[in-house]
Amino acid sequence: KTFTKNYNIPFMSDIEMDSVEFNREYLIKAANPHDAFYLLTPHMMEHIQKLSKRFEGIAIHAFGNKIAFALRNQSHITG
Repeated sequence: KTFTKNYNIPFMSDIEMDSVEFNREYLIKAANPHDAFYLLTPHMMEHIQKLSKRFEGIAIHAFGNKIAFALRNQSHITG
Protein backbone atom coordinates (compact mmCIF):
# COMPACT_ATOMS: atom_id res chain seq x y z
CA LYS A 1 0.00 0.00 0.00
CA THR A 2 1.64 3.17 -1.13
CA PHE A 3 0.78 6.76 -1.97
CA THR A 4 2.75 6.85 -5.19
CA LYS A 5 2.92 4.93 -8.42
CA ASN A 6 6.54 6.00 -8.98
CA TYR A 7 8.13 2.63 -8.28
CA ASN A 8 11.17 3.20 -10.51
CA ILE A 9 13.74 4.40 -7.99
CA PRO A 10 17.17 3.77 -9.55
CA PHE A 11 19.25 3.09 -6.43
CA MET A 12 16.59 0.99 -4.68
CA SER A 13 15.99 -2.74 -5.04
CA ASP A 14 12.74 -4.61 -4.51
CA ILE A 15 12.89 -6.58 -1.28
CA GLU A 16 10.99 -9.77 -0.42
CA MET A 17 10.38 -10.34 3.28
CA ASP A 18 9.81 -13.72 4.95
CA SER A 19 6.07 -13.02 5.25
CA VAL A 20 4.18 -13.91 2.07
CA GLU A 21 1.16 -11.90 3.26
CA PHE A 22 3.32 -8.81 3.89
CA ASN A 23 4.93 -9.12 0.45
CA ARG A 24 1.50 -9.35 -1.16
CA GLU A 25 0.27 -6.17 0.52
CA TYR A 26 3.34 -3.94 0.47
CA LEU A 27 5.99 -2.78 -1.93
CA ILE A 28 9.33 -2.81 -0.12
CA LYS A 29 12.32 -1.00 -1.61
CA ALA A 30 15.75 -0.49 -0.08
CA ALA A 31 19.21 0.61 -1.11
CA ASN A 32 20.58 -2.04 1.26
CA PRO A 33 18.49 -5.22 1.74
CA HIS A 34 20.22 -5.93 5.06
CA ASP A 35 18.88 -2.64 6.44
CA ALA A 36 15.35 -3.55 5.36
CA PHE A 37 15.50 -6.90 7.17
CA TYR A 38 16.96 -5.21 10.25
CA LEU A 39 14.15 -2.64 10.34
CA LEU A 40 11.22 -4.80 9.25
CA THR A 41 11.22 -7.37 12.02
CA PRO A 42 8.15 -9.62 12.36
CA HIS A 43 7.01 -7.41 15.24
CA MET A 44 7.35 -4.22 13.15
CA MET A 45 5.53 -5.80 10.18
CA GLU A 46 2.67 -6.74 12.52
CA HIS A 47 2.39 -3.11 13.68
CA ILE A 48 2.43 -1.86 10.08
CA GLN A 49 -0.39 -4.26 9.19
CA LYS A 50 -2.44 -3.02 12.16
CA LEU A 51 -1.88 0.60 11.09
CA SER A 52 -3.00 -0.28 7.57
CA LYS A 53 -6.32 -1.51 8.92
CA ARG A 54 -6.94 1.87 10.59
CA PHE A 55 -5.87 4.06 7.66
CA GLU A 56 -6.56 3.99 3.94
CA GLY A 57 -2.93 4.37 2.94
CA ILE A 58 0.43 4.14 4.60
CA ALA A 59 3.95 5.03 3.49
CA ILE A 60 7.08 4.60 5.55
CA HIS A 61 10.50 6.04 4.88
CA ALA A 62 13.55 5.27 6.98
CA PHE A 63 16.61 7.46 6.78
CA GLY A 64 19.55 7.52 9.17
CA ASN A 65 18.20 6.90 12.65
CA LYS A 66 14.71 8.26 11.87
CA ILE A 67 11.51 6.74 10.52
CA ALA A 68 8.77 8.86 8.92
CA PHE A 69 5.19 7.61 8.62
CA ALA A 70 2.65 9.10 6.22
CA LEU A 71 -0.92 8.02 6.88
CA ARG A 72 -3.89 8.71 4.60
CA ASN A 73 -7.32 8.96 6.18
CA GLN A 74 -10.32 9.97 4.08
CA SER A 75 -12.86 10.02 6.91
CA HIS A 76 -15.26 12.94 6.81
CA ILE A 77 -16.17 14.96 9.86
CA THR A 78 -19.81 15.96 10.01
CA GLY A 79 -21.32 18.14 12.57
